[in-house]
Amino acid sequence: MLDFWDISIISLVVFIVLVFTIKILIRIRYVKTINNISAKVKEILPNGIIRLYERENVYQIQVDEQNLITLIKVILSREEYEFIITNSNKWTVNNNPLQWTRKSKPMFISDSDAFINIKKTDLPLRKIVLIYPSCKRVIRYLNESDTIMVREKDTVNGINFVQWIDLEKILKNQ
Repeated sequence: MLDFWDISIISLVVFIVLVFTIKILIRIRYVKTINNISAKVKEILPNGIIRLYERENVYQIQVDEQNLITLIKVILSREEYEFIITNSNKWTVNNNPLQWTRKSKPMFISDSDAFINIKKTDLPLRKIVLIYPSCKRVIRYLNESDTIMVREKDTVNGINFVQWIDLEKILKNQ
């Protein structure tokens, strides 16, 4: 018969295995997503040299062309989410727009300020935030109460905020 400690140890081992399995599945999904995006970028910009970076990096994809460097920060999203540019250096995702209130706690995107402030090259630099695969809308706050919709051709602080479906238009428009 199993005593309390045996059951506790078995439960702990099962929990640890479950956590590691989930982490591995998330990693596999992320790698597939980045590979899918980079393949599309390579198809659109065949002469570009593509460099991939880890999820924790400020940006995930860099494309070096002869006369331009493109940095792409990938934000994983769902179709029902809203992407919000709250001010010049903070972005957030509203994962439940129908239930949102002013008291809702925002989910801020890490390293948005660092991405905005990248100025590391002698060549012209194009920055893209890719919301993958899509979101309900991209909103920019002008002040406390006024907002505007951001389209893929609009730039905010020199950055294009685009969804997967619009990436090709932006990359081809140099």
